[in-house]
Amino acid sequence: MDAKGGRIVVQLMHTGRIAHAEVLGAQAVGASAIAAPGRTFTGSAMRDHSTPRALTGAEVEEVVAQYGTAARLAPEAGLDGVEIHGANGYLPNQFLVSNVDDRGDQWGGSV
Repeated sequence: MDAKGGRIVVQLMHTGRIAHAEVLGAQAVGASAIAAPGRTFTGSAMRDHSTPRALTGAEVEEVVAQYGTAARLAPEAGLDGVEIHGANGYLPNQFLVSNVDDRGDQWGGSV
């Protein structure tokens, strides 16, 4: 908190399948290999969302650990709080929506 009571909070996000391969320079990843509907601007043109590669179980665990590391480091950076962006089709949301998550492992199925 600053001298006037202000607080600074960081928002952690992973776009998952909403990212585009042309922007990333690599294939996007997501809960499942299902492209998001719609289009995105890639810097050169509007393009249909690319089809992501489904994260492996080990990769899901790595992403969860990365969120945890970022949250633990936030106070060291002088931040007062952390928010995880889990809406709007971003990665956490992708694991909660049945028409996006078709996994058969511990990271899939009914919430």
